[in-house]
Amino acid sequence: MSNINKVILCGHLTGDVKTKDVKNTKVSVFTIAVNRKSRDKVETLYIDVQAWDKQSDIASQFLKKGALAGIEGRIKLDTWQDKTTGQNRTKHSIHCESIILFNSKDAEESGQMVTPQPLPQATQQRPQPRPAQQPSKPVQNNQGTVQFDDDLPF
Repeated sequence: MSNINKVILCGHLTGDVKTKDVKNTKVSVFTIAVNRKSRDKVETLYIDVQAWDKQSDIASQFLKKGALAGIEGRIKLDTWQDKTTGQNRTKHSIHCESIILFNSKDAEESGQMVTPQPLPQATQQRPQPRPAQQPSKPVQNNQGTVQFDDDLPF
C-alpha cells in the first residue's frame, strides 16, 4: 500500500500574508485558523502554511487577514538548530499546492478581497455512449438445460 500525504483545510487567516524571496523564488507564509466544533466547545487549531512560486503570488494578491480560504497541500516537517540554545527544533507546516478563495459580502464591500476572474475551463471531450448490447439468446443443449451463448455466469 502506498503512503498518502494530502491535507485539505478551510479556515480564516489570522494575519496578513508575509512574502519574501528565497533563492530567487517567492515564498508566502501565513497562518490559518481551523475550528472544530464538538457538543459543548470549539477547538481552534492554528496551522502555518507555506506557499511557493505561483501559489505565493495568489496568496499575496488575494488573501488578507480574516479571509476565508481553502488550502490543499501536504504536511511538511521543518528542522533547524536553535541559535540561542543549540538544540535541534522541529515544526510541522503545510506546503500549499493550491488555494481556494472564498469571498464574503462583507469582505467584497470593504475592499479587503478581490474576486479573481474565473479560469477558462478546459474543453474535454466526453466519451460517446456505447450502443446497448442485444441480450444473448438462450440455446438448449442435448441434456435439456438452457444455456446462453455468452460466458457470463449471471
